[in-house]
Order: sequence, then structure tokens, then C-alpha cells
Amino acid sequence: KVFALVGAEAVSGGYDSDDPDSYTEKIARATSKVVHFFGSKLAAIEIVNNEPNDYHGGSGHLIGTDRLAMLVTRVSQEVGKRPAGRKLIIVTPPIFGHDLYDNVWDDSGAHYLYDFIKAGFDNYGWTRENLPFKKIGYHPYVGQGSVDPEVVSNLMNLALDDMKWVLDQFGIDCELSISE
Repeated sequence: KVFALVGAEAVSGGYDSDDPDSYTEKIARATSKVVHFFGSKLAAIEIVNNEPNDYHGGSGHLIGTDRLAMLVTRVSQEVGKRPAGRKLIIVTPPIFGHDLYDNVWDDSGAHYLYDFIKAGFDNYGWTRENLPFKKIGYHPYVGQGSVDPEVVSNLMNLALDDMKWVLDQFGIDCELSISE
């Protein structure tokens, strides 16, 4: 079975914040092509940009939560047109989490996840029973530099608890997919 990652590298020019609608259509088509190419060999696909909530050297999230909810919805619709895509596990773009500051709520990625899911429910017709994804991608960078496994474990559990709390607020029962 294949676990595919289809990100900004899959489209000419990568993510274009000046023309996000065009990028959305390009990434939806690129993802659909990957589904078609691998067919039934494909078990899961992680879509869109790596860590969309990271600032990537700027002053705000690379992709805002409403834009990301729209993009994930559109990719899911396009992939669902393919027979192999109907049963595919779609993983959201991996949300970046860290423990560099005092505000765990923002640092863990939970705030971004909350706003992303709320945007989907409010603006794109998501319900607990009808989500455009099966798993939440997550990249928790906690305890960086620590050599104490207990410290790292405690920090990881705090971050995971924050993410689970968000899912519980929406009544969503899905797994986190930690790929970094």
C-alpha cells in the first residue's frame, strides 16, 4: 500500500498567496491524478502544504484557516470523483506544534485546528458525519534539545491533549497522523 504526500511541490510555482483559488484547483487536480495513478494501491494521502500554520518567515500563517478548510473540501470533492478516492484515507495538511512560548494553546497547534474545523463547519457544510478528511496531520516539535524522556513525554502529552480537546469540542472522532 502507498501513503502519498501531495503538497505545493506537486503544482507549478508551489503555493501562491496572490492567487489561492488557482492554487486550490491545481492541487485538487494534482491530488486526483495521484489517486488515478496509484488506484487501489493507495491507502492514504496527505494533502496540501507542509505546516500551513507555520509563518514560513512571514508575519502570519502561510494559509489561513478558512482558506485551508475550503482547500481541503475542494480536494476531497475532486478525489471523490475517482473510484479509488471514495474509500481513501485523506489526511489534512500537518499542523505544526511546538512548545517555544508560554501559551500552550497557540503553540500546540490546537488554536489553528479549532479555527480550521470551525471554518469547515460554518462555511463548507462539514458535519461530524461528513468531513472531507479521515485523519488530522500533526507535526509536534516539543522538548527540542531535552535529553530527559519524561520531560519530552509530558510536553508531548500536553500537546496531544490540546489537539484531542479540540476534536472533542466538535464531536469528531478521528486519529492524529504524526508524520514528523
